[in-house]
Amino acid sequence: MRVKTEALGNMETLVTVVRANLQIWNEDMIFDYETYGRSGHLLYYMLDNEIDYWADSKKICTVMKNDIIFLPSGSKYTSVIKGANTTTRGIGLVFELATPDGEPIEIDSPIRILAHDSGRYFYKRFHKIYLSSINPYGSALSSKANFYSLLDSFFSSHIRDEEYEKNLHDIFNAIHALEYSPEVNYSNEQLASFCYMSNSTFLRKFKAYSGGITPLQYRNNIRLAQAEELINTSLTIDEIAEKLGFYDGAHLCKVYKRLRGHTLKKRGEKKVFKSRI
Repeated sequence: MRVKTEALGNMETLVTVVRANLQIWNEDMIFDYETYGRSGHLLYYMLDNEIDYWADSKKICTVMKNDIIFLPSGSKYTSVIKGANTTTRGIGLVFELATPDGEPIEIDSPIRILAHDSGRYFYKRFHKIYLSSINPYGSALSSKANFYSLLDSFFSSHIRDEEYEKNLHDIFNAIHALEYSPEVNYSNEQLASFCYMSNSTFLRKFKAYSGGITPLQYRNNIRLAQAEELINTSLTIDEIAEKLGFYDGAHLCKVYKRLRGHTLKKRGEKKVFKSRI
């Protein structure tokens, strides 16, 4: 079944797949989907910097801070990040939909910017989906429930989550350190000191904010998301490990296998983890 994006808010849908990644880059990057097209629909929230999207040698659009772009499954494009002198961050949600009868839903839409979130209303929805997806104590149901909430928020009024915002405010310095420098092995004590609070208070607030995961788990998920991108570049596994703060390539592969359940491989090999922007 093919439907327009505008019709999603008025029909019953089942979310069959939700994957979320926090992407962080400090260099120029080019990701080419023009040959095979992307797999899975993508909603991407631009947190910092900007990304140019091209197709057939023509620029489609430039996604800037707080923009939300939609890239349907099968779309062919190249994304270009100019990040050598700044940090580029964004949250990507890869998803698939089906009817209540299980028929896959294809979204009939071009690549386009859906919204500019100047009030940061949609950001909370994106970030909660990311947190629930990386929480080892959570469930797929939690990610899907939060994703339904995001879809609903595109068609309804915005609700202020005061507890969520208070926890984020209290530990913002630690979150900033983890997200902007995931290669650094900060201890819990160091992170707590950034927030001017005791270690126990910091951990309590961090887990309340993150849905139960620890700072170490939060940082490792950022590292692994970047490893999934970098494995498809010219870097060797040892170079990727060094760049992301692992001891060596073997350590990276061991941590990846333990947390992801499969080995880290390039796109096109037998096991592929497609999480690029």
